[in-house]
Amino acid sequence: MKIIMLAGESNKGKTTTLKMVYDRLSNNIKPIHYQEFIYPKSTDIECYPLYHNDKKVAMFTEGDDWIYIKDAIIKFNSIGADVLIIAFSEDEIEKEAKKNKDERENFFMEIFKPETLKDIQPHHVIYKRVSSDPNMFQTLNEKDCQAIIDRITR
Repeated sequence: MKIIMLAGESNKGKTTTLKMVYDRLSNNIKPIHYQEFIYPKSTDIECYPLYHNDKKVAMFTEGDDWIYIKDAIIKFNSIGADVLIIAFSEDEIEKEAKKNKDERENFFMEIFKPETLKDIQPHHVIYKRVSSDPNMFQTLNEKDCQAIIDRITR
C-alpha cells in the first residue's frame, strides 16, 4: 500500500482539500464503507474503496492524532487498499522536528515503526499550500487536490 499524506498546520484546509479529492474520485457514488466524524470545527471522513484507474483508494482525513492515523494505516493495509490518502497535522511534528522537511519525514517514519510499515511502499508527502490572500484558498486547494490525484498512479 502506498500512503499519500497531505501535511500542514491545523485549520489550513487539509480536510477541505481531501473532500475535493473524494468528490472527484467518487463521482457521486458512495463507497461501501463511508463514515463521517463530526467535530465542533469540521467533519472528517473515512471511506473505502474509491477507484482511480486500477487502484483501490482509501481515505482518512482525521490527521490530528497519531493513534488514529496509525490505526488507519494498519486497517486499510490489511483490507487490501492500494493507496491510502491521509491528512496529517504538523502541529506535533513542529514541536519535535522544527521546520526541516527531511526531519519531518524521518519523524513520520519513526512514529510508524517498521512493523506497521512492512508492506508500505514509499510514501508521498504533499505540503498543504496556504496563502494570506483569501481569494487564493480555492485555487490552492484545487492544486493540492490535483497533486494528490496525480500521485495515486505514480
